[in-house]
Amino acid sequence: MFQALLNSGVGNIVCETEIAAIQREITECLGEQGMTRYHPKERTKKAEGIKRYRFDCKNIHIAVISSQPRMGATTMAIGLSSWLAAVGASVCYVYEAMMTKYIAGA
Repeated sequence: MFQALLNSGVGNIVCETEIAAIQREITECLGEQGMTRYHPKERTKKAEGIKRYRFDCKNIHIAVISSQPRMGATTMAIGLSSWLAAVGASVCYVYEAMMTKYIAGA
């Protein structure tokens, strides 16, 4: 994934795990020069737009879950929903916070 980001022209990549180090990397990314330790591939042409797909299937349910709170499942689910909608799918995002601590059958 890291190499794919560099190949697509992204060079501001925060990789640290300690809070203070993460903050330093974010500050570096937001600086005038950006993060200079990674060298992304030069973009040779402009993106031509998002490719559209044809979806023949119906009633497909995709679940995005995590084992703990604050792991990024909501962000991932919204991002996936947004991308699917952008490429031509009909989507509906439903949030279930699992406050009851169990999944009830339908």
